[in-house]
Amino acid sequence: MTLEHGAIWTEQLEVSKNFYVKFFDGVPNEKYTYEKKQFQSYFLSFQSGARLELMQMVGVPANTNDRVVAQHQGIIHLAFGVDTMDRVNEKASN
Repeated sequence: MTLEHGAIWTEQLEVSKNFYVKFFDGVPNEKYTYEKKQFQSYFLSFQSGARLELMQMVGVPANTNDRVVAQHQGIIHLAFGVDTMDRVNEKASN
């Protein structure tokens, strides 16, 4: 079994896409738009074969990140691997 892709809701679709392109070398597809539901998304592909979908839609509530609750449902983190610490430092200095 393989994980096909992960997905993240965002309020800043273009900013989020550009982040993954700049820092993780993601390659985006053309933006998908479904006007009826005011939905837009990008799929980004990574060299490892992993894919990430970034999605934006009117009416999706913001995550309040309530600090009283230690954990909450939803994506907690995504982990990206690189070959060397030099590669990490190179990306961090951009």
